[in-house]
Amino acid sequence: MDMFKVVWKQVVSAIAYAFITFEDDYIIERAIAGFKQCATLARQYQMPDVFDYVVVSLSQATGLLSESLPSQVPNFPVVEVDGQSLTVSTLSVKFGTNFKGQLAAVVLFNIVNGNGHALREGWTQVRGSSKLALKLLMIHYIQIFEMFENLFFHSLLPARMLQMEDFLGGVSTIPLRRNQPARAPQRSDGLLSALSSYLMTPYNSSTEALPDATDADVENTLCTIDCINACRFDELYAQIIQLDLEALVAAVRALEALAHERTVTRLKQESHDVGYETANEESFILPFDPVSIFLLEAMVSITCQTPQHIEDIWPVVFEHLSALISTPTQYSILLIERAVVGLLRICLILAQRPSLRDQVYVSFDLLAGLPPTICNAVAEQVAAGLILLASKHKEIISSQTEWNIVFALLRSTIDHAEASRQSFELIHKMVSDGPEQRLTADNFVGLVNVLDEYATVASFATEAQQQGRRAQALNASNSPVVDRGRKAVDMLFDLKRFWSKMEPSAQGWRQFCLPLLTSLARQSWNTSREIRHTAIVHLQRIILGPHLLLNQEDQSQVEELFNRVLFHLLDELVKPQVFLRDPMGMSETRLRASALLCKAFMHLEAREGQNADIRVLWIQVLDLLDRYMNIDRRDQLHEAIPESLKNVVLVMNATGLLVPTPPGEDQRDDRQKALWAATHERIDRFLPGFLVEVLPPPAILVAPAPTPTPAPTQPPEA
Repeated sequence: MDMFKVVWKQVVSAIAYAFITFEDDYIIERAIAGFKQCATLARQYQMPDVFDYVVVSLSQATGLLSESLPSQVPNFPVVEVDGQSLTVSTLSVKFGTNFKGQLAAVVLFNIVNGNGHALREGWTQVRGSSKLALKLLMIHYIQIFEMFENLFFHSLLPARMLQMEDFLGGVSTIPLRRNQPARAPQRSDGLLSALSSYLMTPYNSSTEALPDATDADVENTLCTIDCINACRFDELYAQIIQLDLEALVAAVRALEALAHERTVTRLKQESHDVGYETANEESFILPFDPVSIFLLEAMVSITCQTPQHIEDIWPVVFEHLSALISTPTQYSILLIERAVVGLLRICLILAQRPSLRDQVYVSFDLLAGLPPTICNAVAEQVAAGLILLASKHKEIISSQTEWNIVFALLRSTIDHAEASRQSFELIHKMVSDGPEQRLTADNFVGLVNVLDEYATVASFATEAQQQGRRAQALNASNSPVVDRGRKAVDMLFDLKRFWSKMEPSAQGWRQFCLPLLTSLARQSWNTSREIRHTAIVHLQRIILGPHLLLNQEDQSQVEELFNRVLFHLLDELVKPQVFLRDPMGMSETRLRASALLCKAFMHLEAREGQNADIRVLWIQVLDLLDRYMNIDRRDQLHEAIPESLKNVVLVMNATGLLVPTPPGEDQRDDRQKALWAATHERIDRFLPGFLVEVLPPPAILVAPAPTPTPAPTQPPEA
């Protein structure tokens, strides 16, 4: 043992030199036996560094290492052999004629496969004791993964090692090349889902002509495949997940180093090589590279299959994922999609560890920062991953901050037809009564905002359709976007049940009630007539109903309702650009809004026992009614507003708020006098004589003149 420890490096070097240099069959046979014997001694004496040295020596002899691989895979010919597709590449032809390289590969991978357990035990002994040893182990894996890179590039790896997993279609094969860009189809709801030029689907083969493969090339390729099968690559790949912690981390670091070199490092180099200045580096896009996807998938796959070591592997993997997702427009869209899927798959593991749950939201925050074009391209994967996480690990989403991050991710999927549908179903389950109902004080405002955005997107879709001058208008029956928008408004109305049993308070009003009313008011000028009318009906039912979370004795809350909800609604509806969104239907909406304004004022302000000074608010109501009445004298508003105003005036008079000036002694208080004077002056501007007609001053009661009593008739004197 002592002698072997002293001379093993020289012995392995001599064996490797003989194997590479000599062509004699006997010497080659003895060299192979020497490699195996050194591996046996290394296993017996637990010397893992010997294995590394053997791996390095044999790796160089295989001919499977490549100094650099291009990003674009050539169009190698594909032939049918015994019913199976066979890719005839330059490596498959060359390696098929390299008998010594085939021997080296078989010996190398049989040693590694046969001594995997010894490797794991050996590296356990050097745990934490030798940084150099761990560095050598990382180099050991780098060389193995470099060979995997080369074999993948030339379509020579087993099918199991070419798979990528997502949340939608299950398992698929990593594509080797991308398509030419195609025009995005027009969506049925009228919106154009236009992607940038770099959003190219990399799933099909190019249409360029393929070179022919000779019979000799096919025969050499078959020899290569037989050799690769003998190497049992898939078994070695499966053994990685059984490594001890330090060896496993070294393997993942090796993958990360190779992936970093093909992405971040190459991006910097190539952007400078083509002459991009520092200010314009962000406009450079790295060409599609299938090898970088292969390395990424291997890294994520190993991480997901070793959840017990997630705390140690996560920092390594996240470093690479964050580097890609932080600059998504500079890489191919498929690479970014795979990075997003990988991040969400790992988040499912992080969610199971309380100490790492904060990293879930670090990841979510990273995804929420994706630019819109990238968001749209990866929206389906984001929605599917988020739904899976929310259903399996409900407990990790509780605080308001956590909910806001989740809602930000959901909003990023709204512009994608299928992802929007999935996200909306998740929100519907959260709001509806049932086992998956998640309505809380921490997510109430977030739910209001995301539902409001669904309705707003429907407005944009309807407006785009109108500008396109389609014959058929969008509605809930022919447009999923409008249907979701209408349902979102219905769900907004249903949210009132959360605070319907609360006692009125300033906090409840501003935190729950006001945001919901503001959203319904905003959707009451939605371009979609269907959504608009639904919203204003719901708004009226809440304001005039019994569950309004408002303290009528607190005048500041009442003024907020009018200023931030009703006045804002009527101000928007009077704008010409809003009216032109739906000229045929906006007049009816204006009529409903003006009627709601009058009803709300009667309900909340013109009531018995009103002690607050309502003069300013009342004059603002009259100002709006004046504007609406004079928008178009041919409009029905010109006739309807006087009737609504008449009802308000009569109610105010009945409650003692609006009292006309009496002809005799004026017994009104100062507030009544001021309100009557201001009302009379303001109404007379647009309805002269209206107030006197509705509330005529009481007639002066004049006492009838006394009838003169006739003088008694004196009888004539006798």
